[in-house]
Amino acid sequence: MLITQSEDIFTNFSPDLLEILKGAVEKAKLFNSPYIDPDHIFLAILESPTGFILFEKCNVDAKKIQDDVFQKIPRGDFHGQSEFSSASMELFQKALELAKSESKDYLEPYHVIMQILKDNKTAASKVLAENHIDEDKIKKAVSELKKDQSLEDETQLNKETQDQKDGAKISKSVLETYTTDLTAKAKAGQLDPVLARDNEIERVMEILTRRTKNNPVLIGEAGVGKTAIVEGLAQKIASGQVPDPLKNKRILILDLTLLVAGAKHRGEFEERLEAIIREIKAASGSIIIFIDELHTIVGAGAGEGSMDAANILKPSLARGELQAIGATTVKEYRQYIEKDAAFERRFQRVMVNEPTIEQAIEILNGIKSKYEEHHKVKIPAEAVEAAVKLSERYISDRYLPDKAIDVIDEAGSKIELKNINPRVVSVDLVKEIISSASGISITKLDQDESLILLQLENLIHKRLIDQENAVKVICEAIRRNRAGLKNPKRPVGSFIFMGPTGVGKTQLAKTLAEVLFGAEDKMIRIDMSEYMDKNSTARMVGAPPGYVGYEEGGQLTEAVRKNPYSVVLFDEIEKAHKDVFNIFLQILDDGRLTDNKGRTIDFKNTIIICTSNIGTEIIQKSNINDPNLQKQLMNILLETFRPEFINRFDEIVVFRGLRPQDIVDIAEVMIKDIEELLKEQKITLSVTERAKLKLAEIGYDPVYGARPLRRVIQREIENPLSVLIIRGIVKENQSLLIDLGPQQKFEFYNNPNPRPQQSSNQVTAATPNPKPNNPPEGINTQNSPSQ
Repeated sequence: MLITQSEDIFTNFSPDLLEILKGAVEKAKLFNSPYIDPDHIFLAILESPTGFILFEKCNVDAKKIQDDVFQKIPRGDFHGQSEFSSASMELFQKALELAKSESKDYLEPYHVIMQILKDNKTAASKVLAENHIDEDKIKKAVSELKKDQSLEDETQLNKETQDQKDGAKISKSVLETYTTDLTAKAKAGQLDPVLARDNEIERVMEILTRRTKNNPVLIGEAGVGKTAIVEGLAQKIASGQVPDPLKNKRILILDLTLLVAGAKHRGEFEERLEAIIREIKAASGSIIIFIDELHTIVGAGAGEGSMDAANILKPSLARGELQAIGATTVKEYRQYIEKDAAFERRFQRVMVNEPTIEQAIEILNGIKSKYEEHHKVKIPAEAVEAAVKLSERYISDRYLPDKAIDVIDEAGSKIELKNINPRVVSVDLVKEIISSASGISITKLDQDESLILLQLENLIHKRLIDQENAVKVICEAIRRNRAGLKNPKRPVGSFIFMGPTGVGKTQLAKTLAEVLFGAEDKMIRIDMSEYMDKNSTARMVGAPPGYVGYEEGGQLTEAVRKNPYSVVLFDEIEKAHKDVFNIFLQILDDGRLTDNKGRTIDFKNTIIICTSNIGTEIIQKSNINDPNLQKQLMNILLETFRPEFINRFDEIVVFRGLRPQDIVDIAEVMIKDIEELLKEQKITLSVTERAKLKLAEIGYDPVYGARPLRRVIQREIENPLSVLIIRGIVKENQSLLIDLGPQQKFEFYNNPNPRPQQSSNQVTAATPNPKPNNPPEGINTQNSPSQ
């Protein structure tokens, strides 16, 4: 360690503190900081055995304090040699003064902690204050430690497990330091009730009472309740509701992080673990060790010339001298445990599946009293039911009961923080939490889906002009799915949209996203022209391990993982390479796709839409209701795509070309959008019927559909209007009228009192009647319409 400032001061530091300062240097590097600040020193103290145990003696969660401080420390972009900051040097000087006042020869870690408490500017001092840790608590903790061990020699504390002079006393200290007695907690009533897991607990007890290979490992996704099963077993042991071989057993949770922390010298970690094994052997089979995140012991503590925890435990597990329960996820079991066949053979698998909705409701009703007591709120049954059902439906990347418990917990926290009265977790509050977690609008959660489905055509036609046949086909397919007449694992609907450009294919996809999922931005658009290369398939699900872009994930999988309720639009599907279509087979059949990291992405709440311009000429020349048209288009599709790909879609939806009257109606919708934007600026816009007809006339193109109309409105209306607003000619609380002048030019008028025309197609329109000698007040901007 390079120390560049005032090296003389460090001669007064104890060996333990000097070792801690090396860790502080590493922390500064971790945060890319040019200076080693007091917060970096504090984190290094926490990772030392003295610091960690000191805070445990204060009855606080040392790991939580470490995490909180870690989150508050800013990151920099420095990559050189860090130096101690002036704040750190000042901290050392004051800590030395404290040590001298206590007649100490050396500065110890606890002196530094005491000085950090006095400085209210650091992240560490703020976190300590939030956790109600003051100087008195630290002094009391130090006093307790001194009863067994002198703080001046932390090395002796680190080697406590090696002491052979007083084996029983040392073993007891090792287990107290590195494990937590779950059975004792159960007897003290400190554990939550465990419900709906009787079968899994029964299976664990069967394995534990076997003569050989009596070590169960619980395998399941994060949040399904693996640890809760072990807690349920501890409660049964505490209450005596277990077979005779398990009576009077103790379940101890091994804290592997604490076991590894501070093991600096070769062999030190192995000695600690061996001391624990000796203590368990001495207990004559009365101890069951619980290793949460079992996969972490593979490689734990291994260094040059050292064995990892898994290899140290193997002999004792094989001989039956040590009984253990493990817990891990499916992915990590395969990645770490299965690779070590000898270690895997010592355990018996117990699969822990996600509970059903009914089981999750039962679980939450059983534990809600703990949350009511903690938050001082009431949690009615309907709130529990809403939390389970809505979280299951809208939070698809997590598992029950964990995600529903989090919703209830956060709702109680919100009531407490905002002091909401009455102090009851309501269904509306649950919806608010779900909305925040999933990104689904509260309005969407409040809507009655059955009413939306029954009125789907009307809701769509408010945004999409004509295309009745296409809209009808889509709505019928979506209703079939929601009525339970289709495989629930498949997407809500899967369609191929065929038709000329500019007829509303993409607009219908956006409208479905808004009507069914609450917003247009719930549409994920994938341009298939980017997937023309054979190797571009990997972009969908992410690059394989070892390739550039692996950490970024797939373009499709990441988008759906973040927005599971969405319309996925694959634009111009015919432009993609044929190998890309293999991905669709899994999505359309099973409603799922596995990304490059092994995560399963759920597509069952998506609507899959592929657009294609194939067969455009035939569609334009044919009658949309011609029964032979569908056959012709199917033959054309089969020339481009494989039959198994086409047959997996619910419907092939044909869009006909737009008629002149359709363009008039589309112009009405586009102008209404401009009116809504101007309302936000408190400007009222009216457009006369003849102006709308002229816009439609200029913008009509049977080949390109409605896209030319958009450009005409931009050129003739939006461009001059933006100039008027920027110049301040059109201001807030003003009414504006757009009309077609005598020379077929668009003219803009101040219109304080617009009079509505008697026209069924108008939104808000007025007809000017300017006198030749008295022109309208204010504005008369003319733009020549060009074809």
